[in-house]
Amino acid sequence: MSRPSTEDLGFPNWAEEVEEEEKARQERLTQEASYLEEKDEDNPLSVVEEIIRGYDLDTWGQPGLHLNEEPVVLHRTMKTDKLPDCVSVIIVENQLSWRLDLTEELEGTSVTSSTATVKVDKYQEYKVRHEFVAAAFGTEGTDRQLRKEFRAMHDQDDNLTPDYIFPDIQGRKHVVEITTSLSNDLRSLRNAYSSKVFKYREALMNRSTDLVVTYTVIVVTPDLVMSSIPLTEKTVNDLCFRMTVGACIENQAESKGFNIRSGEDMTEKEIMAELIKQEIESVRFDFPQQTDGKCYIIEDMYHRSLGDCNNRKVVDDFFKCRELSIKSQNSKPSQDEQASRYIKIMSNMEGKRGDLKQVCLLPYMILKPEMSNKVSYCNSSTGTAPQYLRTLWENALFKAQENDGWEQRPTSDLLREALSTSQSQIEAMAKERLSTRSKWNRVDMKKVITPSIKTCLQRDGVYGKQARNEVWSKIRREQQKMPFHWNTRTDDIDDWISSIEGLTQLGSIPISQQKPLELLESAHELSQNRHFDFNLVREWMKTRHFHAYDLMSDIMAELCLSLKQNTRSEEMILKRLRHHDVLLLIKTTNSDSHLFFSLYYPNRTNTIEKTQGLPFRNTYSMGFGRVTEFVSVKRDKMANFLNASSRFLTLVSFWCDFYGIQDMKVGSFRKNQEAVKMLNLSMLISLENKAETEESITQTRYMYQEIFKSNLSKSKPDPMKICEKLSDHPRSRLNLWCIKKIIPGFLEMVRVPPTRCKQMPVRDEDSTGVDMVPGDTWRNLKNFFTGGRLNSATSAVNIMYLGYLKDKNEEA
Repeated sequence: MSRPSTEDLGFPNWAEEVEEEEKARQERLTQEASYLEEKDEDNPLSVVEEIIRGYDLDTWGQPGLHLNEEPVVLHRTMKTDKLPDCVSVIIVENQLSWRLDLTEELEGTSVTSSTATVKVDKYQEYKVRHEFVAAAFGTEGTDRQLRKEFRAMHDQDDNLTPDYIFPDIQGRKHVVEITTSLSNDLRSLRNAYSSKVFKYREALMNRSTDLVVTYTVIVVTPDLVMSSIPLTEKTVNDLCFRMTVGACIENQAESKGFNIRSGEDMTEKEIMAELIKQEIESVRFDFPQQTDGKCYIIEDMYHRSLGDCNNRKVVDDFFKCRELSIKSQNSKPSQDEQASRYIKIMSNMEGKRGDLKQVCLLPYMILKPEMSNKVSYCNSSTGTAPQYLRTLWENALFKAQENDGWEQRPTSDLLREALSTSQSQIEAMAKERLSTRSKWNRVDMKKVITPSIKTCLQRDGVYGKQARNEVWSKIRREQQKMPFHWNTRTDDIDDWISSIEGLTQLGSIPISQQKPLELLESAHELSQNRHFDFNLVREWMKTRHFHAYDLMSDIMAELCLSLKQNTRSEEMILKRLRHHDVLLLIKTTNSDSHLFFSLYYPNRTNTIEKTQGLPFRNTYSMGFGRVTEFVSVKRDKMANFLNASSRFLTLVSFWCDFYGIQDMKVGSFRKNQEAVKMLNLSMLISLENKAETEESITQTRYMYQEIFKSNLSKSKPDPMKICEKLSDHPRSRLNLWCIKKIIPGFLEMVRVPPTRCKQMPVRDEDSTGVDMVPGDTWRNLKNFFTGGRLNSATSAVNIMYLGYLKDKNEEA
């Protein structure tokens, strides 16, 4: 019994309809190809024009990806039987080269006879066929990264590399991917086509949401082309011709024993490594001739080293080396001798200085708040300040009062403009404010800068270039470059570090910090952090130290802003701090370099509570107040002053943890003399901000490593060998002070060696999974800065890296 057909059951014959539709589609594609061919005779089409015609973009040119899932098969009409005889392959020293000599009947494509031999890059031979076929569409090579042609999507597809991406004049982008095959089996060609479609389809869809993108896949064999769009007969013949040439090159190379697939499975890095290896192996090495008194690796030694080992000789050489090592160890100078040798070099007074140069650029001042924005004339006839400073400040204050546009804008006026909602009112206030902008903070110093005063300023560096050829200027520069000798006084640094006066509490926190602290307290309450008492922050912000460091931050902030203010050669900038009675007289150079400034603390209403001299910048009395000489500061030296007050709080927290001060209160901290010393020292290192001080402190890591050696070892602890690494030309008094602490501190640990009290336990993790600090405990391990006891090697690590408080972002 026969099976009923679909028509007998009342259903249409789907198979026949599909077959008819496919037949109609092939006829349509053939007609389009013939139409293209007619156009080709008169006006040959480029690949972009063929793509536009193939996808009918003039009609269906909406944004998105245009792709034909079903390919069209096109056969060549050109004979290529005699083509293999025209290709010649040459292999010289494992290098593939080829040339093409075409007969007259084989001409007419884009391929011409090559008069020169074409060399193929090593390990790129497997690409010959593909690259030669793809050259039909462009000679600049294949592989275009999507991220360079489309906007970056920051996904893995950004690195995909189709063969070509052609833009057209309308902003559309046409992606072409070419693959080759030696087989004419339509099924395998269809699989290759589908694989290429699948590889790029999703990536191109994601990148074509707002522009027209076409994707054309072309599979080329020696006899036919499978393509997303119909191609002209000329294009098909050209592609098949090129494919045949590529196949001939491969066949001839393989017949001559050349492995054309050698680089196909290698990554780019592996190829580069192999090329480098071959280049090295090609270098011919000539062994040197043996010469008396000189040691060379000669050819005989080279060959003997590749032979069998002479165990007896090894033992003899081992004992000989051990004997020499012991002899060398015993002949080493003692630790005291090495230290004495270094100190002797440092004690040489010739060409060195011994003056008390300040360590910190700014003075340490504690002032009462002063809210006035006014600047009033001040009598400076009395005091220890140099006469030129008095004259300059008198003139600057007088000019500020005389200049109607100098006065700084009150905060109330700025707030009124910022909070206004009327556009006309905002414009009027802005116009009025900007009308005197050229006069803001400027004072004319032309009349007062006489030749004598200018010479005094030049000694401070102001207008220094104009006097750089003067004898006194050259002498001064040489004196400033001189290093300090060993006997230079550093007792002021000892006094400062041991002082607890800076931890005395004042009545309130600085006015400039009140609003930020209120915001922090609100955030603290919202976070419901019950483990920390925020009143501790307020308590530390009331200390003298915090007030002084916060004032330094405010001063440096104003100087930082002044870097961008332009002045005429005869002008200076006069500024007043908003919350303190401090005046700044500034001479700018350029915004990328440095500026000069002098500070004046008028003290008209007894605002000065505390003045600290060395190791900070000294001040001179002038009238009722204090004044500093002009000094320069570079922009990259400002950072550690700008964050001075916040760094102080950070270091308080660090040293409380370091010394186990659980409650973190000021009173408890004052009782721990070691903590006080390290807090004062670490702030001084930060404010000095000198590379040479950091380098000397960091060298102690090697000295601590030597100290950790056991005395029972043949190789004894030798920390003093690092003396030769320490600077013998210190130009910083703080660096000299550090060196003076390093040498006796480590000599003491050599005489009384540190010993570990118990075995270090196995490294463990706490309940949160974080590695715990090793629980080692040591006896006689010292803090070389203070001579105090350190309980663990971890504590020593924190000490040896204290120099890293220097600003690491400073320009070299």
